[in-house]
Amino acid sequence: MKKNLLKFTIFTVAFLFSTTVAKAQDANQLLQNVNTALSASDCDRAQRAYDAWKGITGRADANIEARIKACRDGAARVPLERAMQQGDVTVLLNSNLLVDLRHPVSSKISHTEAINLCKNSSLAGMNNWRLPTRNELERIYAGGISLRYFEDEYWSSEWHSEVYCWVYNAKEKRSYWGRSRDGGFQIHPTQHAYVRCVSEINSNFTSLFNNSFAQQRANLQRVEEVRQQEERQKQEDKRRGYTRLSTGLRVQLNPSQDVNWRAAQRYCENLKTDGMSWRVPTISEVRQIQAEGDKFEFIAQRRFISTWTSADGTKRGTKLTWQFWNQQEKDTPTANNYSLPVVCVCR
Repeated sequence: MKKNLLKFTIFTVAFLFSTTVAKAQDANQLLQNVNTALSASDCDRAQRAYDAWKGITGRADANIEARIKACRDGAARVPLERAMQQGDVTVLLNSNLLVDLRHPVSSKISHTEAINLCKNSSLAGMNNWRLPTRNELERIYAGGISLRYFEDEYWSSEWHSEVYCWVYNAKEKRSYWGRSRDGGFQIHPTQHAYVRCVSEINSNFTSLFNNSFAQQRANLQRVEEVRQQEERQKQEDKRRGYTRLSTGLRVQLNPSQDVNWRAAQRYCENLKTDGMSWRVPTISEVRQIQAEGDKFEFIAQRRFISTWTSADGTKRGTKLTWQFWNQQEKDTPTANNYSLPVVCVCR
């Protein structure tokens, strides 16, 4: 009896020892598999080998987990950097919000279609694209990024009620769920608007892109500083009674009262604003004023305003005048009994 018990004990110890040795060998092999997979940037295979190793050893290894995470982050980095280089995505200034810069659809779509379009996007290797909130849309179109494509109404992810959704009008710079024009037309989710998808990148992931994001943020910051400087200049110009065209030409915001040709010349020459030499505009300058008419209330409101120009008319004793409301030039006699406003300009 004792002899049999001794044999059983020896057998059990031998079995346990061989099993332990086998497990140790398997664990070592799995660790080698982890290292091999990571060397090949095969993150999924490394994860499977590591999970099997944990099952055998019953413990975790923080170093291996960190390496697998770095592998996954590095793998995700490639398509994101490629998308950034191609100009398809950018990060919103002072945020971790990634913005799709492409024009995903050429026409407006329904709210449900917009949700699915973002949800199914895999742009830049990301799988968490979504519709932006109203606040995010306001920040995007307030100059936080440079956009190649620019439309009017964009869907937000927010609902005003069980029936209506909020949209953001990028041209009017405001959000609404119903419009005052067109008889109070309301934005029902089955009606159509454009789409601008966004995604988030967590702080651990963005640490890999500090240089890229820092450069973009620096560029955007400079753009914002220039925009603010231009806005301050615009407000100062407005206070002084004029604005500037894209060509740099200064133009009076408000025309003079009706005056004849000679009085129009004297009126402009006698202006002392900023100590500049003001004058009657040429016909080409007037056409440029018309082209940038959104800067002038009298043009935007289609008021019946004309201006003298320095160009000779087609008939003797006339000057070309310009009618802003119908964008036409006209011969106007320079005799004293013919009076029109004048919009003075200077460089």
